[in-house]
Amino acid sequence: MRSLVPCLAAAGVLVLASCASTVDVRGIGSAGGPAVYKLSGHDLASLNGQAQRLCRSGHTVVAQWQQLQRAEVTSGLLQRGWVQSLEFLGALPGDQATMTVQCNV
Repeated sequence: MRSLVPCLAAAGVLVLASCASTVDVRGIGSAGGPAVYKLSGHDLASLNGQAQRLCRSGHTVVAQWQQLQRAEVTSGLLQRGWVQSLEFLGALPGDQATMTVQCNV
C-alpha cells in the first residue's frame, strides 16, 4: 500500500497539470484597424476558444498550425504505453499549436 501513495500522488499532479492548459496570447497589430492576435498553446480547440473570448463579434482565422505526438508513431512497447497514458490525460509535451486570428469589426 505504501508504494501506491507516490504513484497516486504523481498521477494527481499529471491530472491537475493537464487541466491547466495555457494559451499564450500576443497582439500583433491593431493600428486603427481590427485587432490581430497570435495564439500559441497545445491544441487548436483551446486556441479557438480563446479567440472567441478575445473577439466578441467573431474572428477570422488567418493561419493555423498544429503538431501532435501520437502513440502510433512511437516505437517500443514501454514508450507507446507512456505516450498513450499522457494522451489519455491530454498532457503530451510534444503537442503544439499556433493560430493567428483577426477580430471582426
